[in-house]
Amino acid sequence: MLTCCAPVAAPLPNNALRLGLTPLLTRQPLVKMKEYRMKMSGVVSMFLVAIVLFVPSYSFSSGSPTVGLDIIQKYKLHIHGTSNTQEVLLPQELSGPDWGLKQSVLRRAGFDLSPYAGQRVLLIRYDLVEKYYQVSNLGTESYDLSLWIIAKGHKALGAFVSCRWPDGLIPGVFAVNDQSIKLPIGKPVFNGR
Repeated sequence: MLTCCAPVAAPLPNNALRLGLTPLLTRQPLVKMKEYRMKMSGVVSMFLVAIVLFVPSYSFSSGSPTVGLDIIQKYKLHIHGTSNTQEVLLPQELSGPDWGLKQSVLRRAGFDLSPYAGQRVLLIRYDLVEKYYQVSNLGTESYDLSLWIIAKGHKALGAFVSCRWPDGLIPGVFAVNDQSIKLPIGKPVFNGR
């Protein structure tokens, strides 16, 4: 027995051969295939609706204020492009090579995550117009920067900066008030943003 999805040869009408129809191209299997496609498109549509309704999203509408705007303005930073947000669980103890380093850098800029240890926070990344300038015996190198705002809801708890290459982020973090973070030479800035 064939399943409903497989083409079934239906009895041919009297003039079917004269019209060039074959058993696979008769009306009955085509109607069944259309019904099957309609059912599947309904299932796919319901799946997409479920994803949109039930998957949490942390993108904020363009009408809402930028999370961390107070920090961006305080340090006269200039963001460009769109933000990227992820939810993270802070460890109970802010120590070690990851959050210990970030906590140290945050404290240099006057922020402290200790009251939020063990809690879920948002980590929001903005690309900056500013660059990180490193002077060495070989000359001055400049690196693109990303600003990381740590937030609880819409409240910014602190910020740090990391360098990035076109292929991704470079390990290491800097205080948001690091003196090596500067606007590129000759880069026009309109209205402070």
